[in-house]
Amino acid sequence: MKPTCLLLSSFQSGNNKSVQLLLPNPSIYETGIAAMKGAWAQVVDQDARDSFEQLSSDGVIRESVLQNASNGSTLTFALFNNLQDPIWKKHNFKAKEFVQAVGPALENVHEILGKIRNEMITTVPGEKAAIESTLKHSIEEILANQVSIGHEPETLLGKNELHVQAKENPNSLAAWATKILTPACLEAFYYTSKFDLLSALPKSHKVFEEGSCNISEVAILNARAMAVTDKTSSESAPVIKQRGVAAQIDVLYEVSHTFNETNMILHDDPNKDASESCSDPENKSSPELASEEESVPESLIHTNLTVAVFEGWLHGGPDNILKWRIAGFRQPFEFPFSPPTINRKARV
Repeated sequence: MKPTCLLLSSFQSGNNKSVQLLLPNPSIYETGIAAMKGAWAQVVDQDARDSFEQLSSDGVIRESVLQNASNGSTLTFALFNNLQDPIWKKHNFKAKEFVQAVGPALENVHEILGKIRNEMITTVPGEKAAIESTLKHSIEEILANQVSIGHEPETLLGKNELHVQAKENPNSLAAWATKILTPACLEAFYYTSKFDLLSALPKSHKVFEEGSCNISEVAILNARAMAVTDKTSSESAPVIKQRGVAAQIDVLYEVSHTFNETNMILHDDPNKDASESCSDPENKSSPELASEEESVPESLIHTNLTVAVFEGWLHGGPDNILKWRIAGFRQPFEFPFSPPTINRKARV
């Protein structure tokens, strides 16, 4: 099998930020071809059969998990074929060590993200009024054809405070997040979390219970490695530069978190008299966290089947050393019959 070479073209987005896809997602056709090659190798090559047995024994290929997918055999043989690419061996990639380490690593990642989300709970409510005011003002301007809102999330939700925290304190949770997530993944986590917290106000919010994260059923779905070159434009002619060998591994796993739900209640403003409250019914109450006596003590155990997409450089890259980062989380569309579940239980 010849190593694949991927040619990337750099381009600039509207906000002058470089946009580049490390490895494109494989097409259905590419996955099908890889699966057929892997299956055929099992038929004609004893060394391939021995390699498959070894990968299965090491837990790199978990056929018992992959066969639960709607296209389980395709996933299994495509994964096997991709792992036979000599580029992995050339750069001394240890698949067994990766599988043994990825479960605890994912548990650590979810714990860190859960703690960051808890910290955001204390700051986001204070921004709600300002964001609503900005949104209302922007809508009025749009209707008047005076201005258009940009597509960047910071236009409405403000800048990503995690970047600020990471620079100010290298030992902060935010700093750890910048090391384990790619910039795009960090942006997605921050703004989706902030939007979710804002949407929940003033009714309730869910506090992540630290130490409650549990990872199970870890299995590699796909693994690909490619030699990557950059193509940039110059005045004379295009310039092609060797960038390195990039790798992408999709990891399936089941993750459960426990969230403690606390209700938000409306308290009458003690600084207003009854007549003022009656004359201004829309402004007579303000949202606050319910006290322990007023809240409904309930824990929610969320269990999801998730895929984490890991990216790293087997050779070259910006750091010239292999550092795995999560480029994104996605729904496991390969497993349509495994919906997420939420179990409720009373807190003691």
